[in-house]
Amino acid sequence: DFDIGIDVGTILVVRGGIRGENNNDLVWVGNATNYAVKLSSITDAGYHVFISKEVFNKLHDSSKLSNGKLMWENRSWKEKTIYRSNWTWKPS
Repeated sequence: DFDIGIDVGTILVVRGGIRGENNNDLVWVGNATNYAVKLSSITDAGYHVFISKEVFNKLHDSSKLSNGKLMWENRSWKEKTIYRSNWTWKPS
């Protein structure tokens, strides 16, 4: 099982590790990265996708509504508004 957290904002990508060795990697730094990780750590039975209010506000209506029904529920979490969804789509 896994959960997904999504936020928007400015991030910086840095390559860290020993130059010329195979043990270096990319490191993602920024508030959006940190907040998305925190959102992904929420345990809420039956819900596996959590987004910030800022992401929700940027979604196209086709990603918010299905046959006129809102696919997202807003919640208060750590004094911020977030959205969660357990909506599923069947492949056509």
